[in-house]
Amino acid sequence: MCSAYKVNIPGAPLLIHPKV
Repeated sequence: MCSAYKVNIPGAPLLIHPKV
């Protein structure tokens, strides 16, 4: 599992999973 960080945007919070 990669490091997931919470991104708050005007509308709905999205969970981003960066794959490197």
